[in-house]
Amino acid sequence: MNRFTITLGVLTAATGALLSVQASAATVVKYNSKAASGACQGALPNYEGNFRKRPLAVANEGSTAAFLTCGIDNPGGNNDTNEVTLYVVNRTGADADISCTMVDGLVDATSAFANYYPQTITATSATSSYLDWTGDYSPYSQAVSCNVPAAFEVNLISGSYNDEIGA
Repeated sequence: MNRFTITLGVLTAATGALLSVQASAATVVKYNSKAASGACQGALPNYEGNFRKRPLAVANEGSTAAFLTCGIDNPGGNNDTNEVTLYVVNRTGADADISCTMVDGLVDATSAFANYYPQTITATSATSSYLDWTGDYSPYSQAVSCNVPAAFEVNLISGSYNDEIGA
């Protein structure tokens, strides 16, 4: 037996051992973020006039609160959403509340369901704050509707979801 035959035999045995190991599936968390200027709009045409869309934020430059809706996409399938976060900045001179509702669900011709998760936070003056919803949400899209006070801005909406990789 020569050296080539021995090396080929060892290589064949090692390859067979590697192929016999079963690949296992893994779950990784992936993130999807969108700037508010591309993901948000006034809830009604009369609210749209209060908002100014800038590259990094949608600001309520009106004199009264106005409703803003922001959506975040999930790739669907079996990828349940774990978390939805909305980042805001309070540009007023005092701490103030902002109230938002995250809506999770699906509406189509055959099934319709929606779950509502309201939340209010006190945003510190001249500081970034965020509203955060964590849980086991649907693999469909989520949206957040907020009553945005004057001199507040919405910067970013973000979501995280599980993604199954591997075999």
